[in-house]
Amino acid sequence: MALIRASAEQLEQPLSLTERIQIRLYQSGVWMVGSGPHLTSILILGLTAQPEAAPPLIRVLSDRSSPCRPEAARALAGVPDSRAFPALKAALEDSDPRLRAEAAMTLAVHLKAGILDKEADRDALGRIAKLFRTDPKLSVRLKAYDALAGLVFDRGALLVLSQAGEESHVFGSVLTCRAVRQFALAIMEAGGEPDKRQAAERLLRILRQEDAWPLRSSILRAYFESRFHCASPRVQAAGSLGFLGSRMALPDLIRLARTSSDSALRTASIESIGEIAGEGVLETLAAALGDRNVTVRRTAMEALGKSGDPRAAGLVREILENGTDYERAGAAAALGSLGGHADALIRALGDDVVQVRATAESTLARDADEKTAEALVAALGDPNEHLRMAAARVLAQFSGKASRSGLIEELRRGKQPSASLAAFALGLRQEPESRMALEQALNNSQPSEMLAIVHALQDLNDPASLPQLGAFAENAPTPELEAAARLASRVLGGAEAPER
Repeated sequence: MALIRASAEQLEQPLSLTERIQIRLYQSGVWMVGSGPHLTSILILGLTAQPEAAPPLIRVLSDRSSPCRPEAARALAGVPDSRAFPALKAALEDSDPRLRAEAAMTLAVHLKAGILDKEADRDALGRIAKLFRTDPKLSVRLKAYDALAGLVFDRGALLVLSQAGEESHVFGSVLTCRAVRQFALAIMEAGGEPDKRQAAERLLRILRQEDAWPLRSSILRAYFESRFHCASPRVQAAGSLGFLGSRMALPDLIRLARTSSDSALRTASIESIGEIAGEGVLETLAAALGDRNVTVRRTAMEALGKSGDPRAAGLVREILENGTDYERAGAAAALGSLGGHADALIRALGDDVVQVRATAESTLARDADEKTAEALVAALGDPNEHLRMAAARVLAQFSGKASRSGLIEELRRGKQPSASLAAFALGLRQEPESRMALEQALNNSQPSEMLAIVHALQDLNDPASLPQLGAFAENAPTPELEAAARLASRVLGGAEAPER
């Protein structure tokens, strides 16, 4: 309370000319000048989240001569209070664009907090919506959009988002673009089937019309993608239709995937086609595998994986064998989604390209299936070093009797390098049932295998191995093995065997 009183008293003090200049410099982005005591007090009041902090902030917001009004509006977001509504409502009509933007964001916070009565709630939403539709400043409209996007639970906000501006200039297109995806996501999460149909119809209207300001330059498009996270309302609409699973959109999406000259639009259409089951889907995705654009081809492969259609497997396997590096990585991921193609994925563990190997490895580990354990254990002896190491890492992430038995059998065979890799996998699995097999192998193995078994017992982290490790340290055939056994004993918390 003392801090609130002190900050409120500071705001009652008149602003000196020096501080006014300091505030203007601060607001213009010259951060090194500092914010001054008035702005600091406003910040403190906003951070307190106490009801007592609201009145001094409202007074600053209502004072048309104060240069601190935008900061006061922003601070009120941290102190939701219904008494601030008249001042925030007036701020939406102010000539200062920064103040209008901050007031819209704060009003949205107050709406979400549920502190306004029904009439004020409706009034506030309508005013933010009007700002979004008609404000002459794009920066203000983007803030109003962000405010509405935070209110997707409200049907009025959904309606406004569905009617995003379509002005014939590039920034109007960006605004429409940003609203489209948010609208589709909101409908998907909050709307019923009728809402989804209306949303799909709205998105189809956007998809069927040319962009008001098409960005044909790849450099310009990249800039708008990085700056505004969107460059084309049509591309955004095409990608959003997949979220809704709209079968009515399928003919348009298939047409664009096959005929559009815009690779981004083809990619978005194919991505959505993969989410919608229907006639012509497999044929369209198969045709896209031959697209001149590599991103389109990769997206088509991912979509084939999501489709679950067994007819897609042959196409994807062919690309995994003969595609470009980028395509083979996508094919590995797609085969994992289709399921039942462990043989091809295990072969991909030995690919020359690290991204392909990594994708195949993560796919096999994610879909850990004991049925593939035998093939992975056999791969531990493969001549390709990449393949056998990746197979061991995948087996280390499995759990279950079948794969454990296969690894123990390979360990007992004692053939290198598969025996050492089997020990490596058994240690990382940390299954107590593996301890006795590792201890027995330690007594019966060759020195080349012993080091891997000692490390495996250390990874197994079972103190029951301490006597065996201690005895081994006393009679280890090499200094390196002795040092490894003593280190494992220390890690497991045992007393070291005496030095020989």
